[in-house]
Amino acid sequence: MIEETNRLLKTGIEDDEGVYTLGGWLMSELEEAVVGAEVSADDYTFVVAEMENRQIKRVGVRRAPAAASESQEASASAEHPS
Repeated sequence: MIEETNRLLKTGIEDDEGVYTLGGWLMSELEEAVVGAEVSADDYTFVVAEMENRQIKRVGVRRAPAAASESQEASASAEHPS
């Protein structure tokens, strides 16, 4: 569910147009849904990991490199203030 994804990852994916699942949202964002297709939103990249017929069954999520670096820098500066 998009609502749960937003809560867990603190994203702002909108569940409009009658789309309520992450797979459905990906289908609406992609020109062609195939395994390996990617959509970026907020600080994350969502990857179609598994499909069955025309339905997305599994989605991979990874943090965007810039967001991960900023998070690490913030942690490092909090641990070692100047």
